[in-house]
Amino acid sequence: HRKTLTDERLTPFQFRKYQDSFSGLIKNNGHSVQVNVPHQPYVIGGDLEKPYKVVQFHLHWGKNGGPGSEHTIDGEQYPMELHIVHMNEEHSTLEDALKDPIGVAVLGFFYEESLSANRKYDPVVRALQRILMTGANTTLVSVSLEQLIPPQQNLSN
Repeated sequence: HRKTLTDERLTPFQFRKYQDSFSGLIKNNGHSVQVNVPHQPYVIGGDLEKPYKVVQFHLHWGKNGGPGSEHTIDGEQYPMELHIVHMNEEHSTLEDALKDPIGVAVLGFFYEESLSANRKYDPVVRALQRILMTGANTTLVSVSLEQLIPPQQNLSN
């Protein structure tokens, strides 16, 4: 049975500049892969009182489509989870923002395995094939945050 509740007080998130394409370094750190986002997309809404700018995103996944997400919904773990890390625009570094109880906002997105390819993920899939070893890195070319998340009208709080 369902244990997750919706907080009706939350407003929808508004994603700004998520559609802008960028290229950035993607690195395998042995725990996940991380991409620092060089431009400044941001999010407002939810329970955030101010805009929060994107700093980086990282992925967690399991082997061969098995469970790999860090979090669960109603006890169910997913094959992959994307975290988009934002910081309060009042801070200039993530390290500084992490010291503030409202300095960081992380949005998580769960992924399920599909038999059909999703071409929106091709730049990430190509990059992942080049960084199989811990410490390896390569350039992630021409990707937008918008192409990595569901359409905004399909998101719920």
